[in-house]
Amino acid sequence: MSAVDPLEAKLGKHARVLLPLMLLAFLALSAWRMWPRSGLEPARFAGATMGTTYNVTVASAPLTEEQRAAIEQAIARELGLVDRQMSNYRPDSELSRLNADETGAVTVPRELIEVLEIAREVSALSEGAFDVTVAPLIDAWGFGPGGEVQRSPDAATLEQLRAHTGYTRLRVDAGASAVQKAHPQLSIDLSAIAPGYAADRIAGALDGLEQRRYMVEVGGEVRARGRNHRGERWRIAIERPRPRTPGAPEDHGPREIHTIVKLDDHGLATSGDYRQFRALDGALVSHTIDPRTGRPVAHGLASVTVVAADAARADALATAMSVLGPDEGMALAERAELAVLMLVRGEADALEERRSTAFDRLRDAAD
Repeated sequence: MSAVDPLEAKLGKHARVLLPLMLLAFLALSAWRMWPRSGLEPARFAGATMGTTYNVTVASAPLTEEQRAAIEQAIARELGLVDRQMSNYRPDSELSRLNADETGAVTVPRELIEVLEIAREVSALSEGAFDVTVAPLIDAWGFGPGGEVQRSPDAATLEQLRAHTGYTRLRVDAGASAVQKAHPQLSIDLSAIAPGYAADRIAGALDGLEQRRYMVEVGGEVRARGRNHRGERWRIAIERPRPRTPGAPEDHGPREIHTIVKLDDHGLATSGDYRQFRALDGALVSHTIDPRTGRPVAHGLASVTVVAADAARADALATAMSVLGPDEGMALAERAELAVLMLVRGEADALEERRSTAFDRLRDAAD
């Protein structure tokens, strides 16, 4: 659970934990360059934040200097808020304070409450495949703030860690703006939902500035509204997963676009297995940890893209699907009517595309 911390953390999003980041920033920009331009050029805002990047495109008429300044300030404000509250790499963040507290109940800001409530919703829907309390397991496999490990944790260690994990052990009281941990050592990782939430926060700020046509991307998670500067739906490129090559740099080989997803008023997130992995005990280990077993996933799902009402839910759902795998995940997508696109590895790294009924409906409506 993707976070707002060093990119390697986001890419090491536990159970999306996924941050096999598609780097939709790069891909989205590449996609729009494939079509001829007409009309006014959109305003673009980009930069580094929380160890990753952000890209915001506003497709309104030419902005005044005052409007540009207001948008820049709003973006900085919202990104700063998420970082201060939800980073587990900052010892002074609200999340770090909550994780360190062993007294039981802690008062936290309403934004953190909101994220935890969305997380619980997705946890319940996925029957625990998404779980923000999986932080100790992520660390044990070497994908957390503590850095890499030299060997896999043994069964006894995993059992001990799982004794103080579990989303049902985290109680959120929205009315009192308080969080209570059933176990004092319960530790939360929001890397699989916070980037999407940051994109939603920026989108809300743009709405407040009366901007109604924009695409926001934070660390690969996207929130779009309205139409682009050509009057078309926003075109978001989905990267084609590459073979997992031990020891190769994350940017090895050319990036290829698998498909384009057209958005207007949706959030989108993608998780994959081809960026964050490493060799442990002679085997490739995924950074996606199954909270239900405490172990890295070992199925053939190379990447999964989820389109939802907002980016935070898409972010968390993509992680859940990455944990569940192609069969169990697609079954959930059909039951819950989720728009899901999966790319599944077969023999010799051949990729099979699987789409949910809701995804096909969304694609057909956009054509």
